[in-house]
Amino acid sequence: MQVSLFDVRDPARPVRLDRYHLPDAHSAAEFDPHAFLHHPERGLVALPVNDGVRLLRVTGDGIAEAGAVTHPDPEGMVTRSLLVGDVLWTVSAAGLRATDPTTSRSLAWLPST
Repeated sequence: MQVSLFDVRDPARPVRLDRYHLPDAHSAAEFDPHAFLHHPERGLVALPVNDGVRLLRVTGDGIAEAGAVTHPDPEGMVTRSLLVGDVLWTVSAAGLRATDPTTSRSLAWLPST
């Protein structure tokens, strides 16, 4: 699984500026565009990967890993992420997790059962 950042100022000659690569990983965003969260004002990308979410920081010319969010059920793949104010919420069959998107610190866990 990889995320690439391109400079497309000249659409005829796109230039890859950076890439984030995770070998042997998969993401729900590969087949469901709603699984991908991009918040340009914060430079935040939340990408579901395997059993959690990778938080990436995207600048004008680079991509860097900024943290990860996990859910307790290893079978429960995270399917959605949304930003509500200053809190990142992630959703899986196991429940909802509130996370500080700047530090990746868990703020709350709401189980679905």
